[in-house]
Amino acid sequence: MRRIKRIFHVVFTPSINSVKLCDLAILLSERGYKFLSLLVKNRLISKYGIHLGANTKIGKNFSLPHPQGIIIGRNAVVGDNCTIYHNVTLGTKHSVMREKIEYPTIGNNVTIYTGAVLIGGITVGDNTIIGANSLVMTNLDSNSVYVGNPLRKIESNHGGYH
Repeated sequence: MRRIKRIFHVVFTPSINSVKLCDLAILLSERGYKFLSLLVKNRLISKYGIHLGANTKIGKNFSLPHPQGIIIGRNAVVGDNCTIYHNVTLGTKHSVMREKIEYPTIGNNVTIYTGAVLIGGITVGDNTIIGANSLVMTNLDSNSVYVGNPLRKIESNHGGYH
């Protein structure tokens, strides 16, 4: 009975189901099953509005508490124990000069709140919190809290709370 409850919980809880589908899409892609990976990614788009780009890397204990409207661009890297809320974009800057297209790299233990947009080849340090509706276009220090547009650091060495 306990096993049935667990399966039911995984299948019917959106925050868990969406993460499992992300993990599955990445695993299938890494193992060369590109078509199956594409099918899973299409399911993520149609059911949750989550776009997972090609060659995306996601660490352990990834969390999507409200899995809606999330874009994780190709080649983006998300570290271990990261939490991303709804309507977040990890994307690229479009360049007229056709320079190298780069995507964000997110460290470990990072929380990104609702509506934040991270663009370009930036790096977000470990244990960082990014507030709601923030626009991030530069590298962020570890152990810090950032908010706003324009982005500003409001706290350093916050002690790892989320």
